[in-house]
Amino acid sequence: MAATFRAAHSFGGIAFGCSFVVQGDDLEFSTALLFGSAAKLNGIGVQSTMVINNTVLPKLNGYYHLSVEGITLGNVSLNIPRGSFDIQANESGGFIIDSGTHYTVLPHAAFTAVVSVLDSVLWLPRANDSKAGLSVCYSSPYYDYIPDVNMTFHMLGADYVVDGEHNFVQYRESGPTKIGYLLCLAMLDMDEASVAGVPTVLGSFQQQDYHILYDNAKQRLSFTPTLCRSLYMSSYPSYLQSKVPVPILGCHILLPLLLLYFVAFSLTV
Repeated sequence: MAATFRAAHSFGGIAFGCSFVVQGDDLEFSTALLFGSAAKLNGIGVQSTMVINNTVLPKLNGYYHLSVEGITLGNVSLNIPRGSFDIQANESGGFIIDSGTHYTVLPHAAFTAVVSVLDSVLWLPRANDSKAGLSVCYSSPYYDYIPDVNMTFHMLGADYVVDGEHNFVQYRESGPTKIGYLLCLAMLDMDEASVAGVPTVLGSFQQQDYHILYDNAKQRLSFTPTLCRSLYMSSYPSYLQSKVPVPILGCHILLPLLLLYFVAFSLTV
């Protein structure tokens, strides 16, 4: 579950949100959404880029269009045709940020470039089956193994870096003869997803652990990496914090005590 500001709608003032994922429980969290003068984003590490107007198709100006010049995966600059993220004269293309779209959607050329580099740097074999509509998966014998491969979107005047843990989703392989896990790229190929011609989308999965400021007055998008869950929990009501699942360490303490109790009980009988 990702809690983010729905960036697909324009507001007259300033909006601010923080995104994180909760794993291992069924609680749903929401993060702060501030407007006007209450929304501020200052300090070291804050970057900003311009929000551009879609002059080709003005009705899409309700979305936050960004100027993206290229993508780097790890330390490899991807070979993506120039202008792949520009708004085209035939009303296709462009690059938007949208928390209403779960996974990032890339043009076919960009997607295949990402996969080509991953195939060369990961030691994991490709898997035939996919999960959750994700077409590129790798077989892994290790639990909770996420490659530390960052992806950087080079925007106009800013670099948006997605940590490796926010580029992959892990699943347990199913079946009587399968042992291990699937590690799937948390991105979609625009062509394979049958959405050709739509803008490239930076989805909510890749917005995790970012504070994002939408300044409509100045037509700017600002962002900075933040550990959003810690920020959220610090302001979360204490009576609800008590519902957060107890860490597994508690079981390590409880089970030996129960064992000692039953042994002592059997000796007294």
